[in-house]
Amino acid sequence: MTMARCKKYSFTLIELLLVISILLMVAGLVGYNIRRAFFEQRFRAEVSAVVDTLRLAQDLMLLLNSDAHVLFADDPAGGIRYWIEVEKQLSGGWERELKRKRPNLKAIHLVEMDDRISAIKVKKHLDIMFLSGGSVMSKGILRLFSSDEKEGDGVLKSYICLPGYPKPIDSSSTEIKECTDGKEAENADLLTRDMQNEIQPKLQKQASDASTTPVEESQTGSPTGRTKQP
Repeated sequence: MTMARCKKYSFTLIELLLVISILLMVAGLVGYNIRRAFFEQRFRAEVSAVVDTLRLAQDLMLLLNSDAHVLFADDPAGGIRYWIEVEKQLSGGWERELKRKRPNLKAIHLVEMDDRISAIKVKKHLDIMFLSGGSVMSKGILRLFSSDEKEGDGVLKSYICLPGYPKPIDSSSTEIKECTDGKEAENADLLTRDMQNEIQPKLQKQASDASTTPVEESQTGSPTGRTKQP
């Protein structure tokens, strides 16, 4: 009776292997989904950082009357570098913001503009221009991809409209066919409100820093030049 009962409730080796295989499959699937979710979140964070950089360049052009360039280039150490260059010397707060180290893009593997640049290569820059108070600006669709292959399962994409005139800058996960929307006046109002919301905290911080820092004697005759991120 005892032997029969033990035999009835015991597992065979095949049953144990089957259970272990199922557990391993479930664990692998969960791990893949976690990695995928982490990568998607990182891609979205990098897209947001690129959008913020483009907004800052546009703000510098409109508020400080400074020509600005947002540059992208491959980094031999890995990833894609991106930074802002301006045509004149800026005040301390703005200068520190420009020199702030931006992490290389790692989830974004490919950046292109209207298919004229199919890939970023070492020593070859993609230059997004914000010049002459808005009369000269890069025009087209900036495309960001999570893979060197623009098509395929699992490839993440983001699109940024640059219509060639000052406009609130944002990204979209759906492909943009045309940037101009015929709402220039409405866009100008939105741009003004966006700039006020973005710049006001920076101006308040600069005023606070100025009130707590001794005024330094200004130097005359200092040459102005192209300011680059180190």
